[in-house]
Amino acid sequence: MFYPDALPVKTRDLRGEALHERILRGAAAAFGRLGYAATRVEDIVLETGISRPTFYKVFSDKDGAFAALLELHHRTIRERLAQAYESSAVPKTQLERAIESFLRWRAELGPVGRALDLEARSPNTQFANERKRMLEFVLELNQKGLACAGLSAVDPVLLRALVAGAENVADELFAKSPVSERTLQRAKEVVMRLQAGVLLSFAEPVGAVLVRAWAPAARSSGAKGPKRPTR
Repeated sequence: MFYPDALPVKTRDLRGEALHERILRGAAAAFGRLGYAATRVEDIVLETGISRPTFYKVFSDKDGAFAALLELHHRTIRERLAQAYESSAVPKTQLERAIESFLRWRAELGPVGRALDLEARSPNTQFANERKRMLEFVLELNQKGLACAGLSAVDPVLLRALVAGAENVADELFAKSPVSERTLQRAKEVVMRLQAGVLLSFAEPVGAVLVRAWAPAARSSGAKGPKRPTR
């Protein structure tokens, strides 16, 4: 379930899960508009339309609400990535669907996605462990997919760098909401070119798989794909 800042806060029965969902909607709006550091509990309750005592029945502070949002959205993308890999046994298709799943997820989040990513990527924050768990999940999926296709594993450090590159592409191109389909496809092409070029430059066998996945988009756009470096 998503709580991008553009969604209105629904008037619902303030009990149990309904209250939890309502607060997360308000928190997503506040964090997306103000960023993590500048957001106060007061901003969240104003966006949510509840009282401070009601907020504190669910969360002890803004950190609790932020952590709940981060866990929710990372759980969502883990599920989508798992579905992408399970939907095909062909590495090319797995990679292409995984990249698209990530980018669509990030685009749907809107401004709150940037706030969540910024804090999760900061190594000295309390939210870094959630991103670490997310990265480990992505690496495991990727290595399993390669193994099933008979391809050798990729250096985990290199894979982490490629994930960071995809995140930066999303930050750059998805700064404004809503994200158009044209922008999303541009982001997908950039990420696929980045991954293919890096993997080929390191002589990783899966790089050729990524090139084949990227090639149709490159032909349609008139762009030139990455070349294998001469040795």
